[in-house]
Amino acid sequence: MSECQWHSSSEPTETAGEKAVSGLSKAVPQGYIHQSSHKRQTNAYLADIDRQAQKRSHRLIEGMKQAQGITEQLKAENALEWTGRLGSIRACAREIVDREILYA
Repeated sequence: MSECQWHSSSEPTETAGEKAVSGLSKAVPQGYIHQSSHKRQTNAYLADIDRQAQKRSHRLIEGMKQAQGITEQLKAENALEWTGRLGSIRACAREIVDREILYA
């Protein structure tokens, strides 16, 4: 049986999750405690990856905007061109971030 599943045994077995979580009632199944702890760790890891991806994407977009001369002046003078060029930059940045961070 996986350690993330509910324990069907009537004998209490202490899990790492139960040790880490103090003050919980003994009525809470031990597998549930471990599963909750694992879920929190996974969520924290995913949130960190998301922050890294957002930061990298922002840096890439700003760098490409500068390199290609996409300015607020262009936005004011030709909004359609600005929108198209910025959309292309965002798509390119997304591909880079996906390759470097998400699928690495």
